[in-house]
Amino acid sequence: MDYTAFEIKNFKGIRQLRFDLDASSRGRITTLVGLNESGKTTILEAIDLFAGGSADLDPQQLYGRIRPAENDLIPISERANFNGKLSIKASVRISDDELEGLKKHLRGTRDYRLADGDREFTVEDVYTYSSSSFKDRRTLWSFTGKGRAKGERKDWDFNTKNYEEVWREAISYLRQRLPAIWYFPNFLFDFPSKIYLAGLSEETPADTFYRVLVQDILDSLQLDVTVNQHLSARALSGETSDRRSLDNLVLRMGRMITEDVFSSWNRMFGRQVDKKVVLRVDVEDRTSVAGEVTRVPYIEFQIEDNDGFFYVHERSLGFRWFFVFLLLTSFRGARKGSDSGLLFLFDEPASNLHPSAQEQLRSSFPKLVE
Repeated sequence: MDYTAFEIKNFKGIRQLRFDLDASSRGRITTLVGLNESGKTTILEAIDLFAGGSADLDPQQLYGRIRPAENDLIPISERANFNGKLSIKASVRISDDELEGLKKHLRGTRDYRLADGDREFTVEDVYTYSSSSFKDRRTLWSFTGKGRAKGERKDWDFNTKNYEEVWREAISYLRQRLPAIWYFPNFLFDFPSKIYLAGLSEETPADTFYRVLVQDILDSLQLDVTVNQHLSARALSGETSDRRSLDNLVLRMGRMITEDVFSSWNRMFGRQVDKKVVLRVDVEDRTSVAGEVTRVPYIEFQIEDNDGFFYVHERSLGFRWFFVFLLLTSFRGARKGSDSGLLFLFDEPASNLHPSAQEQLRSSFPKLVE
């Protein structure tokens, strides 16, 4: 499933705009070019606000950012008294295979035979305001199709009143498969020195996000291993055999990240650097507010070079950006059990890299799309 366009109305400085993605190059990459204050970031913020995408962890949490309140979204020129609607509409294209998946789902859950459905439809978030105050938000789906319940002889539009429950089931199925949207204003947030491999009593969204990132890296190894069973449980085990298996797995993870990061780094700068990513799993005692002590396993990411070991946050701005960019984008595509695609939104990517490095980085985008 793909987004082919976004239509934005009455969002901050945007009165009305259609932003096409389908007309871009075969690389499925769309570039916004414009002077400062021309509205590039506003377009990304509007697309990021679109709430129709599948449930997925939000990288906004890594910046400590909170999504803007509804009353802060209205047209800037009408803040004194805005009475109208703000909307973000996504045009969506579904493949034949995905439509077949929906047909199978409806047969299994509602005993309904969907004969055909829209290959292209829209999903629109509509915010209503009165006197510049937010009143409500609705999500409108244009998806339609024809089919019949068991025992019927004729196909009917399944979004009519008679098939309301079937239509809702179809929309629920499609909503889970809409591409998630990840917006990165930049990649200069503090990469943690420790990623906890088990839930904490004071868990934050960032803790969860990074733990899922570790699982993405494991999935890329194609070894059918999980954070809980093959990292966390082995770290807590105390058995020599478990420790040996754990060390081998962590070594393979480090080698994969090293190859991904430093092979790209070397290509960009045209020289070989003697660095590698070293991962270490250990356990620490965590004391809760109630005074209970729990043993929690964690994993550390360090960079080894000729001068010793360094945490990511101790390296240069350019390297930090590059490392986190690759870590958060390269391994997301390996995630298992996800029917959702992904739309990345990058605001001025690589602005902390040397111009020659920026030029070389462009070659990594087609690979990222794959």
